[in-house]
Amino acid sequence: MLTLSQYILKELTLSSFLFFLVFASIFTLLFGTINMRDFIWLDPSFTTLLKIYGLTFFHLLSLLLPLSTFFGTLMTFYRLREDGELLALFSLGFTLKDLLIPITFFFSGILILTHLSHFYLLPYSKREKKLTLIELKKYISQKTFPAKKPVGITENIYIYAREVEAEVEFQRVLGIILFERGSGGRKVLYQAEEAKLDLKRGLLELHNGKVFSFSPQREIEVLSFENYLIQLREETLKAEKIQFRRGEMTISELKSSMAEHRDKNPKQYSLLLSEYYHRYLYALSITPLIIHAFFLSLILPLHHRVYLFLSGIAFYIFFYYGYDFFLSLAEKGNLTPLYSFALFNVISLSVILLEAYLFNKRGVLLIRK
Repeated sequence: MLTLSQYILKELTLSSFLFFLVFASIFTLLFGTINMRDFIWLDPSFTTLLKIYGLTFFHLLSLLLPLSTFFGTLMTFYRLREDGELLALFSLGFTLKDLLIPITFFFSGILILTHLSHFYLLPYSKREKKLTLIELKKYISQKTFPAKKPVGITENIYIYAREVEAEVEFQRVLGIILFERGSGGRKVLYQAEEAKLDLKRGLLELHNGKVFSFSPQREIEVLSFENYLIQLREETLKAEKIQFRRGEMTISELKSSMAEHRDKNPKQYSLLLSEYYHRYLYALSITPLIIHAFFLSLILPLHHRVYLFLSGIAFYIFFYYGYDFFLSLAEKGNLTPLYSFALFNVISLSVILLEAYLFNKRGVLLIRK
């Protein structure tokens, strides 16, 4: 019995870990690159770029753990079924209870890790990304721009300068090229012999140059000027007032905000209350998820890993779509968070009982190779 539990536990751990490495690499690279769009125009350092990818990993960790565990469990018992090992175990007198013991040990560790990552690391990563963005915006309004290097001064404006001279109140820029992404797909290129840049006031004054405007229809307009004044967006250049959203708040901040909005704003209170319970209850959702993976690996009449993997993706999306649906009912105030969570688990338990019934009725036939 102990040998069987150790063997299954080892297989579950190895399979889930391999899925975790694959999913973590793909999702962190993908979403980290998407998040980089908010930072790249601020000319971040290499250390800051690594920090963003690290925060993205922490952000995704509470998603990666259930996802990897689900597919690890699904593929482990599918392999045991296809190799005839499960049939041999049942022939020797082992039961489903014997198989669920190592699953329970494995699940307990994943549950703790998921809770810690969702309770602490998820709001921390969201919070740190916002603070990092604010610090970069604050820094860009104070620094002297380097010469001969394209630098973003707002999200849509980039500057290239041949020479930069720092004055007391502004920066004198010689040989400037400025690119701006306008609204409606229009792009504008400014070229000037000299410019004065005052980031604190959000002013850019160009002297002796030309403006090239490119429309989405590929029409080009050219304008020559002696003096041209550009007003930069102050909200982009100045330090922002730090105001955290509910997903970025600590538990103590959530409680304070809930107390503040309890009577004044019932809609906001429902959102905050849902977030509060979501922090505590999210990890418990992997309990039915792993049991689903166990039974699906036994009852699905599939004999190819690709088909099983695609079926697993469909079920996983459907499972958490249902979870998000009941969470949205709590956020809208239609149900209390506890009642919403309980209702979701009752439905999930009903599906598990159906899976167990199908296995008891015809599972031996399905695991036979």
